[in-house]
Amino acid sequence: TKPWDLFLRHFLSRAACLIALPILLYVCLFQLHFSILTKSGPGDGYYSPLYQSTLEGNYLHDKDIALDAAYGSVVTLKGFQSVPCGYLHSHWDLYPHGVGAQQQMISAYQHRDDNNKFIIKRWKDESVNSSHGDQDLV
Repeated sequence: TKPWDLFLRHFLSRAACLIALPILLYVCLFQLHFSILTKSGPGDGYYSPLYQSTLEGNYLHDKDIALDAAYGSVVTLKGFQSVPCGYLHSHWDLYPHGVGAQQQMISAYQHRDDNNKFIIKRWKDESVNSSHGDQDLV
């Protein structure tokens, strides 16, 4: 055999064993992991609502999850850069005079609550109503 033929065969066999095989193994184990873990658990809150809707026992199981938000939609907003992430949570209290111009207080809250729900409305439009809470996202 020619030296180039030998080099090419060695290169392809090493690429298959050192690159393709580990990638294939990783993808197969990932698939196996998600096919086994179909039940809800304590860490569900870290995942997107779309993924949570596939987990048996989760309150979102088999519910339609909208991918787009429209006026009148009830949404919850959750942080994504810190662990654990908190939901945007509104309070009935207002900031004191001179701090925040008497605006409503908000915070990050770890648990699901009705004060985490916001309604998307048009700016200066009071015609959109929802029965899921009275917070407005303007």
